[in-house]
Amino acid sequence: EEAEEAIAKYNVADYLGTLADLNISIQLKPFAKSYYYRGMANIQLDKKSDGCADLKEAMLMGYTDAMPELQKSCN
Repeated sequence: EEAEEAIAKYNVADYLGTLADLNISIQLKPFAKSYYYRGMANIQLDKKSDGCADLKEAMLMGYTDAMPELQKSCN
């Protein structure tokens, strides 16, 4: 599954690979965890606006792990 591969890529700092995988994954099945990791990857790539939008979407979908990063990076 793209999301699992994307998370593995995120964990080794392959943020562009993470984005590529999650863009596909979110189109197929938009899971909150996918938005969270895409948001985190965008923030790492200095795309704060995109990253914060994805973190907010993850929160709206019930992924509460996004809250600390939202508070840290998106205020």
